[in-house]
Amino acid sequence: MKMSVFQKDMAIIAGFARELGCATPLFSASESIYTAALAAGHEADDTAAVCTILEKLASVDRSDRSDRPDRSVRRGVRSSVRSSSR
Repeated sequence: MKMSVFQKDMAIIAGFARELGCATPLFSASESIYTAALAAGHEADDTAAVCTILEKLASVDRSDRSDRPDRSVRRGVRSSVRSSSR
């Protein structure tokens, strides 16, 4: 889902929760992160763009992932574990 659509949905949800008098602490806490993603130009990106914002806030650079194992290797391990447990 695009961030711009998600922002619209968040506004609707927040308004509904206010009308009901329902506290939404986790929703409220996440709102600023989504707002920061929009302000950083991610309105056309999907909601995974919040990861970029969290990385920046934590001073983490995950752009170099060469040290991670190949996903196909991990899939192979999982399938062999499944077949050996039967």
